[in-house]
Amino acid sequence: MREVTAVLPAEAVASWEEALRAAARGDDEAPVGPEPEAFFDPFRPAAAVRSDPEDAIGLVRRGVRVAPFAETTPLLPLYAALGRELPPPLRVASEEQRYEFLLVALTFSLRLEDDESPDHAEFVVKIRDGVDGPRASRAVEVFPQRVHATYFQASAQLSVALEASMKFSVETEAVPRAGVDAAAEAKVLAGPFKIDIGQTELDVSGEGDRDIGWVYRVRRALEGKNDFRSFLVLKVARETEKVRLLANIGVRTYRRTWKTLWLREKLPILYASAALDLELPDRD
Repeated sequence: MREVTAVLPAEAVASWEEALRAAARGDDEAPVGPEPEAFFDPFRPAAAVRSDPEDAIGLVRRGVRVAPFAETTPLLPLYAALGRELPPPLRVASEEQRYEFLLVALTFSLRLEDDESPDHAEFVVKIRDGVDGPRASRAVEVFPQRVHATYFQASAQLSVALEASMKFSVETEAVPRAGVDAAAEAKVLAGPFKIDIGQTELDVSGEGDRDIGWVYRVRRALEGKNDFRSFLVLKVARETEKVRLLANIGVRTYRRTWKTLWLREKLPILYASAALDLELPDRD
């Protein structure tokens, strides 16, 4: 798993640091002067509170390490292996139009320190295969979609499955279930996959397109849960030799131990990019 580091563009570092130090001195609208009682911790000296802005500068200078990973599963052989009948649209697309369908499990894992959490993450994935026109590879189904945003508003574990209908189903597992419905289980083609989420606002763009974007605004992070998972079903022409995902990544993190309450609002989003080559089915 190749890591990339999200950073602030070099030309912006000096001006941001200057602005943050000015805020800490009281030269702008940030709260300054005697710290409110909420800032004080009997086990943490006031000097440590005043050092929070310098700690934030060090955090931004360090950047955020992100490990992107994509795992592919060819779906047509999976239907056959499970003894499931292909839906008619897929059969026509496969036999008459020579398309393949791939499930891509995509993970962006943030390598954070123990007291560090994300409060913003954005991922734009561009599907590129060197082909233009109607036979270019594209996503025909994605998770999460805009309709899934309500699932992300409460801390929970989600159970996500791709059904034989080529649609994603989602269940919340905050409360353990007594059993598994046999009929529902029979519909599952791949999964279920477990996703831990905090209280998050989710925006999605580009569903069913070659460019898909997810923006997560984390209101309450789950400690130690720093993986962002998404799933794509790709429609790929059989003559396609290579499919690559180009990912633009933006993240912002903070320390849960900071007592300077306005500091999180001053942090910049750090950016990185990555390229992930997908494994295609053996056509021999």
